[in-house]
Parts: sequence; C-alpha cells; structure tokens
Amino acid sequence: MPGSSGAGSFMNGFEACASEEEEEEEEQLPASQAAAREEDKLEAVRCYIRSNTALYRRILFYEPIELAELHAELKQNGIKISKAKLLDFLDAHCITFTTARARKEKEQNRKGNKKRRRRY
Repeated sequence: MPGSSGAGSFMNGFEACASEEEEEEEEQLPASQAAAREEDKLEAVRCYIRSNTALYRRILFYEPIELAELHAELKQNGIKISKAKLLDFLDAHCITFTTARARKEKEQNRKGNKKRRRRY
C-alpha cells in the first residue's frame, strides 16, 4: 500500500538524524567531497525538520509547506541549500509543499508595475 510504505520510509529517514551540523566553507572541492557536502546539507534539512515539532507534525498530516518560507527558515538556521535542491528533497520524501504565496506576490507585483506604467 503506497500510503503505509511511504510514511514508513519517511519516518525511517528522519530517525537516523544526527545532532551535529558542520560549518560550511566556500571553496572549490573535488566531486566526491562536493557530493558528500551536498549529502550533509540534506541530512541537516532532515535533522531540522525532525527537530521542529510543529513543522514535522504539519508534514505528517500532509499540510502544504510554503517552499519560500521553509527555505528562509532553513537559511536563518544556518542551513544553506538552493531552492531547487530543497524542492528535490521535498519531492523525494513526498512532502507536500506549495509555491502559491510566491506566485501570488509575483502576480501582484506585475499588476502594480502595469498600473505605474499606464500613469505616465
């Protein structure tokens, strides 16, 4: 059954969460080290989600997470990951997310720009 196996793999992925976070350095790395660092980032995201009870509960109840908000929250907590990688992570773990707020803001900005241009 897809629901039960998906939830089990989700839970197992987060149970192995380590409490350590490594500080990142900006430098050129060999591909193997870059891959290891990327895996460390993903592990840090797992750890963050698992440690944030409210966020974790929302995920377990399939409540959509705002992608931009989660990205900003991770950044504020020292986890630097691109939005594309975060999106891939959420997809891979079947975590429900939305980009509705970002689309709405973008649409409002476009409408505002059109109004400003028409005045001149």
